Amino acid sequence: MQTVEARKTNREVYIEVLQKKLPWLLILLWLVAKIIGHYIPQLHYTQKSQQSSPNGQYTIFAFSSASESGHAPYGDYLVISKTGKVSNPENEMIIFAGYCKNSPEYSWVSNTKIEVVCENKEPNPIQTLVQKVYGITIEVKLMPHNKLL
Repeated sequence: MQTVEARKTNREVYIEVLQKKLPWLLILLWLVAKIIGHYIPQLHYTQKSQQSSPNGQYTIFAFSSASESGHAPYGDYLVISKTGKVSNPENEMIIFAGYCKNSPEYSWVSNTKIEVVCENKEPNPIQTLVQKVYGITIEVKLMPHNKLL
C-alpha cells in the first residue's frame, strides 16, 4: 500500500513527464499535419467556377489558393484542361496566376481566344501568364483598382 507521500511523488513524476513530452508531441502532430498537407495539395485549392470552350474541347477552371507556395500564394488561378475535371491545379496547365480584387473574370471569345479581366489588387497583380497554349491565345485586361477617397 502506498503512503500519502508516495502518491504525491507519483503525481509529481507524472506532471514532470507530461511537461517534458508534451512539446515533443505537439511538434510531432504539427509535422504530421504539414506532411499530410504537402501530399494532399487539393486541400489547398477551392474551385470557384469553370467554363468550357464553345466546341467543348477545353475547359477553364478558376481556383483560389489557400497555400503558402505555388505561382501565387493565396491568390487566384486559371487552369486550362482537355478533360472536364481538375482536382489539383498544379497538375494542369496554369494559364493565369495572380492577385485580383475579386476573382478574375474570364470568357471564351472563340475556340482560339480567351479573355481574362483582372481588377488590380496589388501594383503587379500577375504572377504567371501564358499568352498562348494549345493554339489558344490568352488576352489579359488589367483594370485599375478604384479606391474611394
